[in-house]
Amino acid sequence: MAPKMLASGRSKYSCYITIPNQCLGSENFASLSTIACKLFLDVAAQFKGYNNGDLCVTWSIMKKRGWKSQETLARAKKELLDKGWLILTRQGGRNRCSLFAFSFIKIGDFGSKLDIGPTPTAPNDWKKWTPEN
Repeated sequence: MAPKMLASGRSKYSCYITIPNQCLGSENFASLSTIACKLFLDVAAQFKGYNNGDLCVTWSIMKKRGWKSQETLARAKKELLDKGWLILTRQGGRNRCSLFAFSFIKIGDFGSKLDIGPTPTAPNDWKKWTPEN
């Protein structure tokens, strides 16, 4: 999908992400650790309005956003995946990174780039989480 052109005179930072109050007010979101919340926001900074499913959590990108430890980053990513906030859309491997999508936004169509197809609505995997006993 071609990048969207910005209106004349608009900043390159004019994109934003809408997070429903239902998500923010959930017990699941309240249970997130500080590092998971930070990663949530750092991934959200990549969202352009059309690229859900093509979001990246590599060390090289996150180091520039202030992350100091690969282990801490891995823990935060695991937490967001385990609690259903992020979905793995492409398993990385040799010479290609893993890609992710937010579960509260529908996943875009990127042809054969992803391991999963687009979704007509948000998968909302975060709703499936239940607190540990």
